[in-house]
Amino acid sequence: VFYLGAYPMLIIGLVLLIRGRGRAEMSHLIDAAIVATGLGLLFWVFVLQPILADSSAPWLDRAISAAYPTADVWLLALLARLYTDAGRRNASTRMLGLATLLLLAADVGYSLMTLNWEADTRPLDGLFLLSYVVWAAAGLHPSMAADADEAVPQRHQPVGMVRLAVFGACSLVAPVMLFVPGVGDDTADRLAVGCGAIALFLLVIARMAGFMRRVQRQSGELELLAMRDDLTGLANRRQFELALRRALGAGRPQIALLGLNGFKNVNDELGRPIGDRVLGLLAGRIVNAAGDGALVARIGGDEFAVLLADADAESARLMAVELAGALRAPVQTGGHELLVGVGIGLAGGTGSDAVELMRQGEAAMY
Repeated sequence: VFYLGAYPMLIIGLVLLIRGRGRAEMSHLIDAAIVATGLGLLFWVFVLQPILADSSAPWLDRAISAAYPTADVWLLALLARLYTDAGRRNASTRMLGLATLLLLAADVGYSLMTLNWEADTRPLDGLFLLSYVVWAAAGLHPSMAADADEAVPQRHQPVGMVRLAVFGACSLVAPVMLFVPGVGDDTADRLAVGCGAIALFLLVIARMAGFMRRVQRQSGELELLAMRDDLTGLANRRQFELALRRALGAGRPQIALLGLNGFKNVNDELGRPIGDRVLGLLAGRIVNAAGDGALVARIGGDEFAVLLADADAESARLMAVELAGALRAPVQTGGHELLVGVGIGLAGGTGSDAVELMRQGEAAMY
């Protein structure tokens, strides 16, 4: 009673420890489920099912002998969840793993020795006692207390080769069991192997689907970073040129290139932080003056560009007038009233490629 009474406390302790680490990601839960399912299938075929099928032993003996490895399966499942969070691995979690493995070895040895060989189980007491010592050491180690105050680790950590090998081995447990002599002869074993194979197959599919979604999301984020200016949030030169090429193939685009005059003096005299704020404020003015449907980009340090995908020269001229008026007003920032001039060059029409059109716009701007 006292031995079995320790398991609920150990399980509750691990649950509280896992809950204290923050919200679990679905990928971590699936990884833990793969490990728990594979190990649970091994426990059933080689430990639990032989114990329960032994009709020669009293039912109470069988129930007690099966209770130990059953509780160990729960401990291993929780430990797998703890270890899938690679960023939280420290001395205390390693000792928790060692304590669970020692307890597992002692329990399995106890169950098999009492039912199969009727041997003296007192030598196993050393494993039980050593396991409890390691449990206590894990709880008392400074890393256990410090872990609660640490920040949540960085998400989406890479899967190492060791973890990948563990997941692969657990996924192959079900088909490999079919090659073990005697496993296919028992109906309960065949049913367990079949259900385990289905569960592992579905878990692996779910894990791969999550991995594909993450790759697609990261690809989109990287594409967004590659096409955006970090300071202003506008499109960068690469995105502007791609949009201009598409516009040349579909219509008669017009572009306006803007170069700020005197902006270098702002950086030199007031510092780069003030200059960055000026660029951000002017970028907002350009977006408002360009209107809807126009693509605004920062193509250089103090140069901007506006693209009208399908417009005539008169529309571009009117837009340039709006831009000049918007940029003429002083910029209020950092306790300063700053006047920044602007040169605007227009180019457009068909018959030119994007590079030539940009060259014409820059020549007109200067």
